[in-house]
Amino acid sequence: MQRREMKALAKQRFKLQYSVAVIGVLIALVLVSAVAGASVGLLVIFVFPIYVGEAKLFMKLHYEDQTDLKVVFDGFRQEFYLNNVLMLVLRAIFTFLWTLLLIIPGIIKHYAYAMVPFILADEAMSDDDHKNAITKSRELMNGHKFELFVIDLSFIGWFILSALTFGILYVLYVQPYYMQTRAIFYRKLTNY
Repeated sequence: MQRREMKALAKQRFKLQYSVAVIGVLIALVLVSAVAGASVGLLVIFVFPIYVGEAKLFMKLHYEDQTDLKVVFDGFRQEFYLNNVLMLVLRAIFTFLWTLLLIIPGIIKHYAYAMVPFILADEAMSDDDHKNAITKSRELMNGHKFELFVIDLSFIGWFILSALTFGILYVLYVQPYYMQTRAIFYRKLTNY
């Protein structure tokens, strides 16, 4: 599946449950922004699992015509919460440390670890051990980092328009479209 096909399918899938997609994005955005805006500093770490739930929501939107919005909170499920926090914090630390070396290695590692939330969401669905999500993401993205980079570049115009609309377009269209495209990309990598 080529980039254009993935993006066309992404538009089609998230529009089927548009309100669920937008509310899911809004929940993630509000939760992270509220904690970060409250100057709670390191407590932002503890809401990182919302990204796992957001990834799970868009994977479900890819296959199901009806998806329950409560999956956005699945990253907080007790049996997975600490591992989700740990993996997402380690991903952020590793990316930061690679960026300290030089910007380019940091960008490369950012893309190597890009599928961590999707792996955590996917593994949580099957109750598998997901301690190696970072390693699995690196393996999955081997040979595909540039492909995802090009997909991200294709959204630059949308992100600029989002900034011009003070984030309204971001919530109502761009982020659901972007997340659905990434979910499809993940499914393509896993041949699911």
